Amino acid sequence: MEDIKTKQDKGLILIVDDNPNNLKVIAGVLGGEYSLSFANNGHNALKLLEKISPDLILLDVMMPGMNGFEVCKYIKESSSVKDIPIIFLTAKAEPEDIKRGYDMGAVDYITKPFNTTEIKMRVKTHLCLYKSQKVVEFANKEKDKLFSIISHELKNMFTSIIGLSEILVEEIEDTNNRDLIDCSKRILTTSNSSLNLLSNLLVWSKVQVGKIRYTPTMIVVDEFSSEVLDFFKEQLNNKSISINHSISGDPVIESDRDMLGIILRNLIENAIKFSYSKSVIDLTIKTDTRVEITVKDYGVGIDDLTLKNLFNLEFNTGKPGTAGEQSTGLGLFIIKDLVDRMGGYIQVNSKEGKGSEFTVSIPFARDISQKTTLGVETQSAKESSLLIVEDDRTTDLVLTKLLNTRFKNIYHASNGKEAVDICRSNTSIDIILMDILMPEMDGLEATRKIREFNKEVIIISQTVMSLPGEKEATFDAGCNDYIAKPINPVQLFNLIDKYIQNN
Repeated sequence: MEDIKTKQDKGLILIVDDNPNNLKVIAGVLGGEYSLSFANNGHNALKLLEKISPDLILLDVMMPGMNGFEVCKYIKESSSVKDIPIIFLTAKAEPEDIKRGYDMGAVDYITKPFNTTEIKMRVKTHLCLYKSQKVVEFANKEKDKLFSIISHELKNMFTSIIGLSEILVEEIEDTNNRDLIDCSKRILTTSNSSLNLLSNLLVWSKVQVGKIRYTPTMIVVDEFSSEVLDFFKEQLNNKSISINHSISGDPVIESDRDMLGIILRNLIENAIKFSYSKSVIDLTIKTDTRVEITVKDYGVGIDDLTLKNLFNLEFNTGKPGTAGEQSTGLGLFIIKDLVDRMGGYIQVNSKEGKGSEFTVSIPFARDISQKTTLGVETQSAKESSLLIVEDDRTTDLVLTKLLNTRFKNIYHASNGKEAVDICRSNTSIDIILMDILMPEMDGLEATRKIREFNKEVIIISQTVMSLPGEKEATFDAGCNDYIAKPINPVQLFNLIDKYIQNN
């Protein structure tokens, strides 16, 4: 039994009940005010939801075949209809049943036998709430779209201004006119500061609405920090500031790259801003048991009152930098918010006139290199040997970090020719992770040559799968399996464990 009526301007309600009398009662109560659709069991309801998108679902709990709780579970797991509010219809009003319904995502209960006034009021309330929610969601999407367009255009403008300012500075320096040189440098400094303020505002707005989510990835620490420092080359040159940069501990860590980048950029930006010309900034990164970043400057320092209220939104901590750079204090709030979200803490030591030291300490993300999806490490892998064939140093470091506890020996080759030579001289290798695109000899050719003298070794190709027939080509060359780049660690562990266990 199924019936679909046009939604038109009325709210559309789907009523699911195996008792025809209950359907008639509810239709009599609601039919004059709303558009109604009916299903007499759970399966028909789910079929109907593939065709319509109601504003509210009235769902009977006790039905043959598939009960209301099961139907609710399916609905809440479906991305297209999971947000539709569900009111359970039930003759059972036991506390445990009610709790179970709310836990599964229901918004309310209507008990049998039905009370006409209760049905009308509960339906009206939840339809109003749902429609209001949809209006707010639409408004937020439009606001985000507008915000994105404006920020994109502003960034383009600032890029042009900064680019032209750099040209202006270079041209004017040849004139030896100190006033013009000073003015052109101030234009460039102000443009950079304004762009940084815009970037911080965008990050701040995303943090506040939860749009920045913690997503850990493998990070090569020295390359990551160098990328951040490269961003400040111009600002450092303008103030003749040098950075002492030291790293100790694990060279590859697992953390959120974007969040860590925002934190480090704001710490460096702050230190440059309040450092004197021709001074030094110390950057220390330790990755022994946590990610610990310390940025120390020898600039103006922070007075006691400001230091006490440094992360207090109601207190204005912003003041100009040593070269007149703009400052709102927003960068510090962003650092504090992100550090809190990553489960870490921030410490500040400062003395007015002596400089400031900021230390951020963040725990590592869960060390997934120790576990598979089942949380059990394959013991036999510890007695096996692995060859990583990869010409990209960063990828090689990441793979080594992921797998160094899972294999007795790990060998490395940076091209196919080296891989073939290593395999000829070392027959104990059990698994090869073979990159495809490499200099001298690619992964497919290397695989074919290895198969000429070794039919047993497991070869897993690493490929972006961007070309037609690439997957088939890896198997034709002699690979046992493949994994797509960027590599998902859990998929890699499961793939390796499958072959280790089979052998």
